[in-house]
Amino acid sequence: MRNHTLIGLLILLGLIRLDLACGQTLDSAMAEQKYSRFYLADDIARMDFRSHNEDTMLHFLHLLHPMKAKGLAWLDQGQIGTPALDLWETAPVWASRMRATTGIMDPYVYHSSDTRYYFGTQPRSDLTYSQGTGDLIYLKAEHAQNVFNRWSFGLDYTRLKSNNVYYGNLADFTKIRIPNHYYTRIYSHFYTKNLKYEVFTAFSWNKSRITETGGVENVARFDTLEGRAKFFFNEARLQNAENALVQTHWQVQQFFRPGGRTIQVGDSFTADTLRSTIRNQWFHKMDIHWDRANFRDPDATESFYPNAIYSFSTNDSIRVFNWINRFGYQQFLGKTTQVRGYGELELAHMEQFPGHEARYQTLRLGSDIEHRDERTYWNLQIDAVPVGYYGGDHRFRADYGLLRANWDLGVRLENRRMEPDFNTQYFGSNHYYWNVGLNKMSFTSLQLRAGNDSAKVCTFFAYEAYSGYIYYDTSSRPVQIADGFGRLRGGLNYKLHFAGKFTLEQQIGWQQKVLYMRLPELVSRSRLYWEGYTFHGNMLLRTGLDVYYMSAFDGLSYNPVIRQFHWDDSRRSGAYPIFDVFVNAKVNSMEIFFLWQHVSDGIFGYDFYSANTYPLLYRSVRFGLSWRLFN
Repeated sequence: MRNHTLIGLLILLGLIRLDLACGQTLDSAMAEQKYSRFYLADDIARMDFRSHNEDTMLHFLHLLHPMKAKGLAWLDQGQIGTPALDLWETAPVWASRMRATTGIMDPYVYHSSDTRYYFGTQPRSDLTYSQGTGDLIYLKAEHAQNVFNRWSFGLDYTRLKSNNVYYGNLADFTKIRIPNHYYTRIYSHFYTKNLKYEVFTAFSWNKSRITETGGVENVARFDTLEGRAKFFFNEARLQNAENALVQTHWQVQQFFRPGGRTIQVGDSFTADTLRSTIRNQWFHKMDIHWDRANFRDPDATESFYPNAIYSFSTNDSIRVFNWINRFGYQQFLGKTTQVRGYGELELAHMEQFPGHEARYQTLRLGSDIEHRDERTYWNLQIDAVPVGYYGGDHRFRADYGLLRANWDLGVRLENRRMEPDFNTQYFGSNHYYWNVGLNKMSFTSLQLRAGNDSAKVCTFFAYEAYSGYIYYDTSSRPVQIADGFGRLRGGLNYKLHFAGKFTLEQQIGWQQKVLYMRLPELVSRSRLYWEGYTFHGNMLLRTGLDVYYMSAFDGLSYNPVIRQFHWDDSRRSGAYPIFDVFVNAKVNSMEIFFLWQHVSDGIFGYDFYSANTYPLLYRSVRFGLSWRLFN
């Protein structure tokens, strides 16, 4: 397969913001072509009416794994489409809704709130296809067009499947694909001629089905070159288990603009179609979520699940239904300041095997005031939950920044008090059960940041304080820390051009080691590449090297039954680099890529980059193309 892959790539070539609170610098902009434009519904909700130009530059298309594209440090099972845990952004998430499980699959799924609503006189289509070792197939298709002048719609579809290449001893393995994902999103945007009414609607459906292996059975054997070469067959810990997650999400955002929306032109009046003249609006946002998570393992063993309380086989499920309505009003005060207030009601219905069922309600209230001009910006935001399941929760955030001669200097103060995730409060299955009353968590942070656009450098420093922190111990059960603790962290990212067409981009992060957080102290992502035009200026070519590194830290393992990462003292993780070699090229609106992944396989010893017992894919080849069409 590798030879065929290389030959196919040569034929094609012949034919044709680290989020360290500073934004990403791993996006380069050679040229921006304004083929199509889009709106974000959340921008309109903030009364930021600027449309966005589609980014048609040469992308780093080879980064199929979303955590490689966005994350600085993470845990996963060694290939795209498997659960992932962020090892950098560790602050508890403000509870936007009742969830069935933690968001370990969030990097891969569609979220209706992230929809780009394209509009324009020409239809827009984007087709992406890639394949690689392990029978990886990745297909993505996007299409958007106007139905009428003020009504547009779009459709996004993604299909991902890959074969687990390690466990050659599994019966009928050629018929099993892990993982197997489908992501679909349909959306529409409409507004009246005078903009007195505007509506954004989006529907997303995500399905992830993973044949759970539980990692390799014999870690010591796999740590030898013979183990990787399948002399010992790399037997899997679970051979007949399956984990499935299905998410359905509807979202509607409506905006009503009171007052006159007409202007006088000569002796007559006409509709005012300028967004810049909108000074106030009522808004309504409705979200409907239906999440289902299932785990099935008919061959479970007591040794792998030491906490069995019902039987030696598992077939459990978690389901949650959310209906959320938010109503509010916002108003500009002058030209640079606006205020907003809202009320939100959530109704949730939770079901979990074996027989747990409950209904919850939550009322949230919030307000904020924001100011932005050419030299300063500041924002104050308060959210509180007076009654309901999350009663007593609150969030306060204050931002202040200065803009001076390409410098952006800012400070942020944030405090949150929140109910722990539902999954830590109650869980029931054949092998794990707990029903505990955990105290609320609190999180406070002070962050300083400084960035210079012309120098392409950004740095930040933060102090974070935790109280009621929760982790999963070595027996896969939640533990809440009674005492509070704090930690420091900071980061630097920069871009350096040298020797004409060479570029070095680097993101470095440091976080203080604390007792209750198993995190690497030092993490980095580095990229060195050459970029320029070839074939008489007809092809933009970029080729280079990606390097990922995490310092050693105490081990974490993934438990597929509870769908959580938990402490594991059997081995440490990290302490060696991972190298990827890539080639990206663009001709007109077509991009192609070639990736030689994990070139460092076997050089630095252990091949477990992150999650214990889950090895990285061995040295392998991937290639693909993306073709953006405007017709």
